[in-house]
This record gives sequence, C-alpha cells and structure tokens, in this order.
Amino acid sequence: MVVTDQLYTPIVEEIWKQRRSDGTKGIKLFHDSAGPHRRSDVINYLTEERINIMPHPPYSPDLVPCDY
Repeated sequence: MVVTDQLYTPIVEEIWKQRRSDGTKGIKLFHDSAGPHRRSDVINYLTEERINIMPHPPYSPDLVPCDY
C-alpha cells in the first residue's frame, strides 16, 4: 500500500482522536522525507494541532526507530 497525503492526514486525525479519548497528553510523529510528510497541507494540519514532528536525519539507516 502506498500512503499518500490523502491517506496520511486522516490516519493522523484518527490517532489524534484516540489520543484524546484515552487520556494521552501528546503524540510525536517521526518523519522522513516521504512525499506525504512534506506536503504543506499536512504540515499545516500538524502545526495547527500542535503535533510534534521528529525529523529523520537524511541517509541515516542506522537511526531507524523500528530497529530498537
């Protein structure tokens, strides 16, 4: 499955709604340079909702969080 910006924003919205219902205080998203992560509408939504973005250093496969 290819995640486009049309799919990414609703996914983040759902995560944000679930966070509110379960009492989680905030979320952080780990972004690489994928197209949906760089779209202005996605960035604007994340900024408006005050969702923290953790940028992935370019060309750093040794820092992939799923490896830990």
